[in-house]
Amino acid sequence: MIKLTSNNYGGEILQIAVNNYETSLVFVSVIGSSILRVYRYVENTLKIVNQIRTEYKCVCHTWVSKSRIIIGTENEKILIYENGEFISTIDISLNPNQLLTEQQAKQVKITAIVPFSTGFAIGNGAGVISVFEKIEDNMGYYRKNHDEALENSAVKTISVHVNKKGLLVTLENNQVYYIQVYVDIEKNIDQGFEYLIQPFHNGSIIDMDTCIWKPIIVTCSADKTIRIWNYRENFVEVIKQYEMEPIMTILHNDLYEHWSANIIGCRQCKFSHGGQFFAVTHGSTIQVYSSWTYNIVWIIRGHTSKVRCIYWSNNDLKLFSCDTEGTICVWSINERKKENTLTIPGHLFLCGVFSPKYKYLYISEKDGKIW
Repeated sequence: MIKLTSNNYGGEILQIAVNNYETSLVFVSVIGSSILRVYRYVENTLKIVNQIRTEYKCVCHTWVSKSRIIIGTENEKILIYENGEFISTIDISLNPNQLLTEQQAKQVKITAIVPFSTGFAIGNGAGVISVFEKIEDNMGYYRKNHDEALENSAVKTISVHVNKKGLLVTLENNQVYYIQVYVDIEKNIDQGFEYLIQPFHNGSIIDMDTCIWKPIIVTCSADKTIRIWNYRENFVEVIKQYEMEPIMTILHNDLYEHWSANIIGCRQCKFSHGGQFFAVTHGSTIQVYSSWTYNIVWIIRGHTSKVRCIYWSNNDLKLFSCDTEGTICVWSINERKKENTLTIPGHLFLCGVFSPKYKYLYISEKDGKIW
C-alpha cells in the first residue's frame, strides 16, 4: 500500500493513479489543483520522476500507455503528456472564449476519465460521455468518436466492462449506465446506452398511488420526476420530468394531460375510486370536480386552517379530510354535507383511511400514533 499525504505532496491531492502498463517498475502519478507529479517506487520509497505545473485546474487523470498520461481539467480541456513532456491539448468546448456562469462551469468540468484498448473516454458535469479513439497515423493523437448524453447529472466514475466493448458509468444522482463504445463513424451508427439497473428516484419520494385496472404504481419525487412502475414485470414504464417539484400523485388510466388549472395552495389531489370525481385542496377548502366535465360539483367549506390530507371511501360516498390544527371531518358526497367533525388541538394528523364497512376511521399522527 502507498500512502501520500498533503505534507509530502505540497498541496491537496485530488487523484492517484498507478501505471498498469509498466510491469517491471512501479510508477504512481498524483494530481493536485494545477500540478502533476510522477513517482517511482524504489526500495520502499517514492522518488519524484517528474513534476509538471499547468495553467489549468486539473480534476482527473489516467495512464494510457507506459509513458503517456492524459489529464481532464475544469474548463473542457484534455492535456496529453509523454514522458513528462507536454505534447498536445484537446479542447472540446464549443466556444472557448465564452464566459460561463458557476452552474455552467460545473457542467463542463471533466469529472472522470478511463482508458480502453483503442483510446479513452471522459465524463463531465452534465452527464455526457465522450469517447476518443487513437489516430495511428498522427503521432498517436486522438479524435472524438461520439458523445452519449445520459442525463443532467455529473459523471462520478467510469469503468471498462469485462467484455471490453462497453463502459459502466455511475452518476452523481446514483444512476448506473452501460454504454457501447465501439461506433461506426463512417456509417454514423450509434449503439447508444441503457440503464444497468432500474432508473430509481434520486430524491425522496413525496407521494404514490396505485392503479386498480393495471399492475402499476406511480411515484412522485423531490427529483422533479413522476415515474410509473410495473410491479408485475419489475420495470419502469414511464419517466416524466417536470420543471417544478410535484407534490402529489394521482393515477387514473394513463399519464396524459387532459386538463389543467391554476389552484393556489393546492397540496393534495385524489381521484375517487370509481374515477368519476377528483378532490383538490385549496387552502382551507376542498373542491370536488367531475372527471368528465372538469366542472366543480361541490366546494367544501368547514376547515379553519389548511387542509393537509383527503381520502375517499371505497364506495365514493364519503370523503375524509384533516387540517393543520387537528380538525378531522367526514363529508357525505351525495347529501353535500358534513357528517362528523372532531377537533383535537395540538395534534398534527397526517392521513386517514376508512374501515371496509365505514364504521371506523383510522388516522395517523406525526408522532407515530394511530387513532
